[in-house]
Amino acid sequence: MVLKFCANLSFMFTETTDNLLERYQLASQAGFKAVEFTFPYQYPIEDVVKAKSAANVDQILINAYPGDTERGELGLAIMSGRRDEFRESLEKAMEYATALNCNKYCLNLSNFDNRNILSR
Repeated sequence: MVLKFCANLSFMFTETTDNLLERYQLASQAGFKAVEFTFPYQYPIEDVVKAKSAANVDQILINAYPGDTERGELGLAIMSGRRDEFRESLEKAMEYATALNCNKYCLNLSNFDNRNILSR
């Protein structure tokens, strides 16, 4: 069996740059052929696609939009009263996935440790 590895740009190369887009090139230079990351949504789709293409790597996974991470949200799927926002987050994830030619995304349910979020 041959194992294939990808660089998780959310966690790798952070000692070099805070910019997620710059990490595409760093991953390529380190020999990775594929990448994944959690939340690219602070960057315009066009910029993400440009960085991926310039680095000549495959995007194999992204996470669905998490909601407001500043408030501790890590997913909208089970949050009461947030159905429309959850649907919009899926649409946003699909836009990014399609533009990046990525056919897998991770759907985070929520941050279970913060019970206050569930009742908002």
